[in-house]
Amino acid sequence: AGSCTCTGCDPDFFGPNCASTSSPTPSPTTGPVLFTPNTFEELYNKVSSNGGNSIMEGGDIVELATGEYKCSEGTLCKDDPLTGHATVLFLQNLDGTIKCENDDASCYLDGENARRIVSLASTAGLKLTISAITFKDGTAAYGGGMYIYNGNVNVDLQFCHFINCKAYHTVPPRNGGGAIYVEHNLVTVNAYGNIFTGNTADSGHGGDVFRNPYIYGGAHTVYPVFSFHATCPSPYSAISPIYVGGYVDVYSYEDLDYNAFGYADNWVCAPTRSPTLSPTQSPTSSPTTSPTASPVEDEEVPAESDLDGAGVAAFKANVFISLVGAVAGAAAANVFA
Repeated sequence: AGSCTCTGCDPDFFGPNCASTSSPTPSPTTGPVLFTPNTFEELYNKVSSNGGNSIMEGGDIVELATGEYKCSEGTLCKDDPLTGHATVLFLQNLDGTIKCENDDASCYLDGENARRIVSLASTAGLKLTISAITFKDGTAAYGGGMYIYNGNVNVDLQFCHFINCKAYHTVPPRNGGGAIYVEHNLVTVNAYGNIFTGNTADSGHGGDVFRNPYIYGGAHTVYPVFSFHATCPSPYSAISPIYVGGYVDVYSYEDLDYNAFGYADNWVCAPTRSPTLSPTQSPTSSPTTSPTASPVEDEEVPAESDLDGAGVAAFKANVFISLVGAVAGAAAANVFA
């Protein structure tokens, strides 16, 4: 009684007692899956971790069609569940790539002057790349364009434009970062060829980028790493950037590692057009009725005695405009950590 798995079966037979006659189906190979959302609803369901119904898997690619994406196209937007802030997209534990179909940043995430555009709360230590997205008219107490926090974050920002984003809070420690606010020591941001235009902080600190060493329940002495690179990322790494001048308004709360700071010059990777502030066409709109935009959130900032006081030195670092071309060479990276 019983059976055995034979190793010398006749051709076209296999398995226990050589009884099977159909060839086994090989296991499919795994790899990134490409998704191409054309509406805000499709984008939200694919990337927003607080309500999306078909979230991208690790390593997947979400490629947006050219156009505008905003909450008023539907009724999906929910607040950041960790902070309660009004937010367009809440990303948590995602890795892979979110990008525009073109490298000219002609895909717009619009905060409509009513909410933060992206909250990024961890990539689980893996890499998330956000490429060629325009963050437009984001408004929040801090980090009107993006709030990057919660630790275990590794994100590359490349070819993105941050336009007219605002941080309105004026009380330390969270009081800046019109475009980007980043905190927690276990956060790494690498920036390649991004453009910052018209972003403001009512506090006067970090109209574009604000770094804070704040750690919930821990020491407040180690900054997140935010590196501006004077090189072009893949697939344009062979391009030699051209220095064109200009500055990004960067501020680090209490300036604990001031001597480690430096300049990051403003570079162009190749001449190409910048996107206009108002695209001529939006992706297909959602059939749902457009709700009234949510009001700007208000927030009480918890008192932290060891973070009290004004920050020292409003520091300016440049960022480089990046776009598409093919010239040999590379330039050194300027990093502040």
